[in-house]
Amino acid sequence: MAGSYDTNLRAWSSRNGELLRLIEETPVATFAAVYSPDGKTLATAVADRVVYLWGAKTFRMKSKLPHQPEMISSHADSPDSRLLITGGFSAITNRAPVKVMIWDVATAKMVRSMDAPHQVSSVAFSNDGALAAANGSDEQIHVRSVPGH
Repeated sequence: MAGSYDTNLRAWSSRNGELLRLIEETPVATFAAVYSPDGKTLATAVADRVVYLWGAKTFRMKSKLPHQPEMISSHADSPDSRLLITGGFSAITNRAPVKVMIWDVATAKMVRSMDAPHQVSSVAFSNDGALAAANGSDEQIHVRSVPGH
């Protein structure tokens, strides 16, 4: 799966390189795409501050995680595929404070919001899903507990 500034997503066969699907439903550029650990969902972070969740086999949109305050540059699934963490950057400057958000994938509801001092370049969950981490332009790793663990 690949996305770019042309607003389209493309899925290719890993066996022969054949284009399997061209998805033209995203309104703006895609910054990140990742499959869930259970293999059922593909999440794409798009410049409109929304994470789009797609069926991994059908490539049909299942739901959206809206309302990230900033453009999303990184996201990751929890090991059990129930939660998704997002982090991004301000459209104004990479020195502005931003939010790291944890979402319940089934309900599309935010379960925790954390402040980050600057642009977030990567996010991750611990192997047991109890901790969430984010790092960015401040050259620090910020670790927080995950609700429900």
